[in-house]
Amino acid sequence: MSKNLTVVYHPMCKASTDFIIKVSEIQGYDKEFINLKEDKIESSKINVDVVPLLIIEDDPDRVYRGQKAFQIIETLKADEKLPTQKKSGSMKYGVNVVFSEPPANDKKERIELEKR
Repeated sequence: MSKNLTVVYHPMCKASTDFIIKVSEIQGYDKEFINLKEDKIESSKINVDVVPLLIIEDDPDRVYRGQKAFQIIETLKADEKLPTQKKSGSMKYGVNVVFSEPPANDKKERIELEKR
């Protein structure tokens, strides 16, 4: 199940546009953006009195407005797990692979490179 973020914003509000940039930096969430100037909210449970407004998982109990929405986004960004980076000196096959030389053989074999 994927995680969902819904952002309600107004395009003429600087806080809203800054908020959209912050939300777009977060990975691992499906994001839906609702422009108040062009779109309408289809829920009677959510009162849109302040923008930006953040709704997490379409849950009416997880609605955050204004500065609180910015704080929640910062928390979500901090909770993101950063991918572990490989050590630059590690081998391509990992550290558990052991390469060994073939046994020394004094007998030399001639190899034909023609088509067979």
